[in-house]
Amino acid sequence: MGNLESPYPEVVKFYNYWLNFSSIMDFCWEDPYDEYDLSRVIRRGYKRWLKKNMKARKKAKKEYNNKVRDLAHNAKRLDKRVMQMMAKREEERKREMEKERERRKRLKKEKLAKAAMEYEEPEWTKVVERKRKYGDPEDEKEKEREEWECVVCRKGFRNEKQCRNHEQSKKHLRMVMELLKLKHYDMVAELIEVERNY
Repeated sequence: MGNLESPYPEVVKFYNYWLNFSSIMDFCWEDPYDEYDLSRVIRRGYKRWLKKNMKARKKAKKEYNNKVRDLAHNAKRLDKRVMQMMAKREEERKREMEKERERRKRLKKEKLAKAAMEYEEPEWTKVVERKRKYGDPEDEKEKEREEWECVVCRKGFRNEKQCRNHEQSKKHLRMVMELLKLKHYDMVAELIEVERNY
């Protein structure tokens, strides 16, 4: 239908018709039993022969419809108008995916920047600095109950070994690099120093 300059909605309508094609022919020529033969059959066998004829007609109609649909499918697959529209849609889809990727990246940066701006040094780091500077008057049991925390990832640990392992993990290093990228070098350097000394 149409030519290479036909609008795409017309092309779609054309292919939709032929891809959903169903013949109106009754395919009576496919009957295994002739009507003349059926009239001479006894009543009990008549219905059985009718069913066989209907089954043969349905099968022939289905095969015919499938052939027409296959032909339409092959024509659509090779149609330049359809190929151009598919390429155009694929390009649009890629552009949309790129926009979405950029939007997510921007939101992540904004979230990290906001978290970095809202960061306040926790009170416990000040206490730790005072303890380190002036000595710890508390007993050994209190030292065992100390809580370890990663300020960058905002994650708590039960002991120093877990905290040290976390500091060497990819996730922790990635978070530190993200903060460095946001040009908060002084704050990050201070956090790293506090974590090392703690």
